[in-house]
Amino acid sequence: MNNDKMGFIDYLWALLIILLAFSAASCFSEENQTICLTLYQPVCAEGKIFSNECYAYKEGYENNELTEPVCTLNTAGCKCE
Repeated sequence: MNNDKMGFIDYLWALLIILLAFSAASCFSEENQTICLTLYQPVCAEGKIFSNECYAYKEGYENNELTEPVCTLNTAGCKCE
């Protein structure tokens, strides 16, 4: 038997490896892959405070659900009402 040629079993192994690679790639979800800047411009949504609108959007809140918090001393001590 010539060892330079791939046999049927070798092709099956190659196919299995390719199928495993595709299945591993399909497990990756691009949902909520938003990158937010760390600017502190707080917003509120359902009583929860977020450091900026981007983080609220990332959690699934929409623009019409966001309100401005009540802050004392510039942006320190912000609270949602």
